[in-house]
Amino acid sequence: KLEELSSIIPDSLAPPVSLLSIYLERPGMEEEIIAVGESILTLFDPQQNEHLEILQSMGIDPFDELAKAYEKKGDIDKVIETYSKAVKIYPVNTLGHYKKLALAYKRKGMEQQHIEALHKALLVCTTDPDIYYNLGAAMEKNGKFEQAVEYYRKCLKYTNDARLISEIRSKLSQMESTK
Repeated sequence: KLEELSSIIPDSLAPPVSLLSIYLERPGMEEEIIAVGESILTLFDPQQNEHLEILQSMGIDPFDELAKAYEKKGDIDKVIETYSKAVKIYPVNTLGHYKKLALAYKRKGMEQQHIEALHKALLVCTTDPDIYYNLGAAMEKNGKFEQAVEYYRKCLKYTNDARLISEIRSKLSQMESTK
């Protein structure tokens, strides 16, 4: 019925969002999630408050759900495309979208874009320890140890994760002993 309704009123966002909600409850529906997710992204207009209200009332982030479906299919290019679109036009969960975009870039071996996405995430939230940790790891990997130390120290400042604290302290003492 919802599919039929979507075809009768093709400019309405509510029917495809409802369909997405149903598809998300059923395993193995990646193709359907991708099809309806792409239609939602085509219809979505960030200037229309009604569109944001529909998505928020349903508790659905279509960008995230679409990217997850692409990830399950192993299509990291589409994951990158989806999150890149999200950070530009969807004002909900921007931090999460930047962090997931950075991760997708990392998986593709796109180190510079990975770092740039993490820096953009910092513009959204300057107290997220995960961002500092990932920037520290990226700098360490690239041999930029002074920057790595700086990011790891900032991570320590904001984290309360005992395992992470121990890991970073170990990394810092190792880096300082090789100076």
